[in-house]
Amino acid sequence: MANVKHILEQMTDRSLVLLDELGAGTDPKEGAALAMAILDQMGTIGARVMVTTHYPELKVYGFDRQQTMNASMEFDQASLRPTYRLLVGIPGQSNGVAIASRLGLDAAIIQTAQSLVSDESQELNAMIGDLVEQRKQAREENERLQALVKDATTKEAELAQKLERFNEQREQLYEQARSKANHEVAKAKKTSGQDYSSLTPIASPTRGAS
Repeated sequence: MANVKHILEQMTDRSLVLLDELGAGTDPKEGAALAMAILDQMGTIGARVMVTTHYPELKVYGFDRQQTMNASMEFDQASLRPTYRLLVGIPGQSNGVAIASRLGLDAAIIQTAQSLVSDESQELNAMIGDLVEQRKQAREENERLQALVKDATTKEAELAQKLERFNEQREQLYEQARSKANHEVAKAKKTSGQDYSSLTPIASPTRGAS
């Protein structure tokens, strides 16, 4: 608190303030209330503030106050391991009971602990869990769509190359056919001795014609 007091006295609207577990070390309700009052004051001054917390009241604070945003690091509920993905707009979910259960703490203790967690905290945790799952599904869908776009772009480029090669080969075949026909006309003139002067050499077809 002495450090926080010093920060409040020195900070300006150009300050960057980093606070770890603001309000910790006392009664959680009282600590959360004090933390919210401090953050309100810092917001009035206009400083940039980043604060970490385990208090559910401060997680709700991030939703209720303008120009305040929650963020957390994603935690895989199935494996109980961090994924190291930053989730902007979503507060962190409490996983203490789940981790204790995974570590093998007696089931009766886990059940009692779950029953003692307040309804408000359970609802907040459920809400956060839903947000995390929605964000995960949205990210996976975005990755799937990006893969489809990349695949379509690759196929389009391949088709364009094939079409270009086809047009080149077609022009070559037309030129070969024209040369061969003209050669046959000239050969016929020479061998028959007849007047083929009225015959017109075959010209190359117009480029791009079907």
